Amino acid sequence: MDRTRAVQILGLWHRAKGVVVHAAGIAAQSCDRARRRVLLSSYTGAAMAHLIRWVALA
Repeated sequence: MDRTRAVQILGLWHRAKGVVVHAAGIAAQSCDRARRRVLLSSYTGAAMAHLIRWVALA
């Protein structure tokens, strides 16, 4: 994988993570703190797994 591709993937991951964290934050506003932490970690983990699969297929 060349440097440009790695930078693009890193940028995409950073943006996706921001969106996921923001969405999880909105979804969790009415929840208690423990549930918010669980939501955030599960969404972030799912996004990371998806990115790893996407990179592996590229």
